[in-house]
Amino acid sequence: MIKEIRIPFFHPKTQWWKQDKRYLVSLDVVIKNKNRTISTTTEDLSRRGIYVVSDETVEMKEQFEIQLKGAGDKSPIEGEGKVVWINSGSTDLSRGFGINFLAMELNGSQLIRKFVKDPDKTAMRQ
Repeated sequence: MIKEIRIPFFHPKTQWWKQDKRYLVSLDVVIKNKNRTISTTTEDLSRRGIYVVSDETVEMKEQFEIQLKGAGDKSPIEGEGKVVWINSGSTDLSRGFGINFLAMELNGSQLIRKFVKDPDKTAMRQ
C-alpha cells in the first residue's frame, strides 16, 4: 500500500484559489527602509507582489519602500510592501524573498500590463 499525505482541499494555509499568476519577469528593484537599501532584481511579478533575488537577511513582515524599473524606463514605479516569504535557497527559486504590495503607484493589473508585454505568451511560475 502506498502512503500519501493529503492537504484538505480548502485548507486555509494553502489557499491555492487565491494565488495570482506569477510572470517570470526580471526587473531592477530597489527596496529600502530606515535601516538599509537593497538593489537587486525580481524573479517574478504578480498582481499582489514580487519575488526578489537576494542573499540579504530580512525579517518576516519587514516593510520596505519599493522602486521597480523595467528595461528602458526612465523613472521607476514606486510603492510600499512587506516581506511575506523568505527562501533560503531550498526550493527551485533563487535565494530571496517575497514581497506583498501594500500600496503602489499602479494597481496590480496595470503593473502586469506595463512590465509583461504579452501575458499570454510570457512564461509563468506554477
